[in-house]
Amino acid sequence: MLGATPKPIIVTGATDGRYLRARGGIPTVVYGPGELALAHAYNEYVTVDDLLKTHDVMSYAVRRFFGLEK
Repeated sequence: MLGATPKPIIVTGATDGRYLRARGGIPTVVYGPGELALAHAYNEYVTVDDLLKTHDVMSYAVRRFFGLEK
């Protein structure tokens, strides 16, 4: 969608995704804006550009899931 190759990584931390995996073994991906180096830092921020890209990707994923996008 953005013309970039995804890079799967594993990071420490917690999300609600663990409940999906624990209850039904549902494969889970966490995606969102921002730089990992800034996550939970004193001066954490997200750029407007990253926020808009995340909106576009998530909107596309929802439309694709419901068969509204090919």
